Order: sequence, then C-alpha cells, then structure tokens
Amino acid sequence: MAELLGENVDQWISLAGRVPDDVPGIIHKQPTEMPQLLREASGLSADQLRQLREHVRKLKEEGGM
Repeated sequence: MAELLGENVDQWISLAGRVPDDVPGIIHKQPTEMPQLLREASGLSADQLRQLREHVRKLKEEGGM
C-alpha cells in the first residue's frame, strides 16, 4: 500500500512494529559486525545516518561489490 501511495515502505513497516523482510538476513550474514554497526549508529541524527549510508555506498562501489 505504501508504494501505491508513494510513501516510504520501510517507514510503514516500522509503523506496523515490524522490520523489512531483508533485514534479518542481512544481519545473519554478518552476525557480529552488523549488530555492532547498528549499536554504534544508534543515536545518530537522520543527516548523520544519510552521510554514513552514502559513505557505505561509496565503499561498496570502490570494493567492486
């Protein structure tokens, strides 16, 4: 429904008290590092998280992922 309304799907899933279906699998692929990254990122502002996301995207591009 969120897609039909042009809304952020992840935000709607969160409002329902759930996490997106792909997130548990992402965490399970890196069971030590991903939870640590989430804990470290907890408390950052939306702008700081955007900057972090952009940095991660660039790292992935540089690494050929």
